Amino acid sequence: MDAIDFNPWWETGAIDSETSSLKRRDIYPKLKETLEERFVETIIGLRRVGKTVLMHQLIGHLLNTGIDAKRIFYFSFDIERKDLNKIIKEYEEKILHDRIKGGRVFLFFDENTS
Repeated sequence: MDAIDFNPWWETGAIDSETSSLKRRDIYPKLKETLEERFVETIIGLRRVGKTVLMHQLIGHLLNTGIDAKRIFYFSFDIERKDLNKIIKEYEEKILHDRIKGGRVFLFFDENTS
């Protein structure tokens, strides 16, 4: 599976309308605020409660605020198992190129640990 498969907004500039229209979870506003901070947020919860949808809605928010779509990277370890360092290196080399200088990058990693 290619990185573009996980990140269709690189071509479309938006998340899919179905995900965008789903009800926002109560934690959405707090997580949206923390996007401006420089730290890692961890979202944990039971299967099928909306963690992935929540991440995509946050990505939608970033896109709506004018963040360059290629500065937003999502990867699902549920679909493809890879080494995290290799994933990030490939993203930097193939997608970011010179974008990494002078700007923030948002990384979203999705994994079911059960």
